[in-house]
Amino acid sequence: MRRILAASSLFALALVGCGGPSLSGDYDISGGKMPSGAKSTANFSGSNVVIKMELPLPTGGAPIKMDMSGTYTLSGEKLEINITTAKLDESSIPAALKPMIDANKGQMEGLKSKLTGTVKFEGDVATYT
Repeated sequence: MRRILAASSLFALALVGCGGPSLSGDYDISGGKMPSGAKSTANFSGSNVVIKMELPLPTGGAPIKMDMSGTYTLSGEKLEINITTAKLDESSIPAALKPMIDANKGQMEGLKSKLTGTVKFEGDVATYT
């Protein structure tokens, strides 16, 4: 699960559709250092952010789904995201993996953290690093 946090905090994402220096709206944040085939979206509204992730299994089948939420601040180019909740959709976990996931549930608490990065605005594209 720490790999998920690392992926979500280290990826470089392109946020398309910004109307000036504002993050309000939905963004596809897949790519960067995410596992191949992973999908991730972020919704920024007011001071809140919701991140939804779908992580493919190496064995195939339906992806594991995870939601994170919290608050964010944007000051100039500095973006801080404070993750306050992180939840796995347990119905998306194959039965064979459930014992391993259950044994590592404590790591979910580790996903609640503060992520800090830089947002550079160029026209209607914002890039986060």
